Amino acid sequence: MATYRVYFIDETDHILTAGETFEAADDAGATSLAERLCREHPKCAAVELWEGTRKVSRHMREAAD
Repeated sequence: MATYRVYFIDETDHILTAGETFEAADDAGATSLAERLCREHPKCAAVELWEGTRKVSRHMREAAD
Protein backbone atom coordinates (compact mmCIF):
# COMPACT_ATOMS: atom_id res chain seq x y z
CA MET A 1 0.00 0.00 0.00
CA ALA A 2 1.14 3.50 -0.83
CA THR A 3 0.12 6.73 0.88
CA TYR A 4 -1.55 9.33 -1.33
CA ARG A 5 -2.71 12.89 -0.72
CA VAL A 6 -5.60 14.44 -2.64
CA TYR A 7 -6.25 18.17 -2.94
CA PHE A 8 -9.72 19.43 -3.81
CA ILE A 9 -9.66 22.39 -6.20
CA ASP A 10 -12.50 24.85 -6.88
CA GLU A 11 -13.60 26.51 -10.13
CA THR A 12 -11.10 29.35 -9.64
CA ASP A 13 -8.18 26.87 -9.38
CA HIS A 14 -7.75 27.39 -5.61
CA ILE A 15 -7.30 24.56 -3.13
CA LEU A 16 -10.45 24.15 -1.03
CA THR A 17 -8.98 22.25 1.91
CA ALA A 18 -5.61 21.20 3.24
CA GLY A 19 -6.09 17.87 1.52
CA GLU A 20 -6.87 14.36 2.57
CA THR A 21 -4.44 11.48 3.02
CA PHE A 22 -5.33 7.85 2.31
CA GLU A 23 -3.74 4.55 1.33
CA ALA A 24 -4.33 2.68 -1.92
CA ALA A 25 -2.80 -0.33 -3.63
CA ASP A 26 -1.87 1.57 -6.81
CA ASP A 27 -2.32 4.78 -8.78
CA ALA A 28 -5.51 3.57 -10.46
CA GLY A 29 -7.18 2.81 -7.14
CA ALA A 30 -6.03 6.10 -5.66
CA THR A 31 -7.32 8.04 -8.68
CA SER A 32 -10.69 6.33 -8.46
CA LEU A 33 -11.02 7.14 -4.76
CA ALA A 34 -9.90 10.75 -5.29
CA GLU A 35 -12.54 11.24 -7.99
CA ARG A 36 -15.23 9.77 -5.72
CA LEU A 37 -14.19 12.06 -2.87
CA CYS A 38 -14.42 15.04 -5.23
CA ARG A 39 -17.99 14.11 -6.20
CA GLU A 40 -18.85 14.11 -2.48
CA HIS A 41 -17.41 17.62 -2.01
CA PRO A 42 -19.95 20.11 -3.42
CA LYS A 43 -17.47 22.84 -4.44
CA CYS A 44 -14.85 20.52 -5.90
CA ALA A 45 -14.17 21.17 -9.59
CA ALA A 46 -10.96 19.12 -9.84
CA VAL A 47 -8.62 16.96 -7.81
CA GLU A 48 -4.85 16.83 -7.74
CA LEU A 49 -3.35 13.57 -6.50
CA TRP A 50 0.14 13.11 -5.09
CA GLU A 51 2.16 10.19 -3.75
CA GLY A 52 4.85 11.85 -1.68
CA THR A 53 6.60 14.32 -4.00
CA ARG A 54 5.34 12.59 -7.15
CA LYS A 55 2.34 14.18 -8.85
CA VAL A 56 0.13 11.29 -9.92
CA SER A 57 -2.66 13.14 -11.72
CA ARG A 58 -5.01 16.07 -11.94
CA HIS A 59 -8.60 15.37 -12.95
CA MET A 60 -11.52 17.65 -13.62
CA ARG A 61 -14.80 16.68 -12.02
CA GLU A 62 -17.34 15.43 -14.54
CA ALA A 63 -20.36 17.70 -15.00
CA ALA A 64 -23.52 16.53 -13.22
CA ASP A 65 -26.36 15.38 -15.44
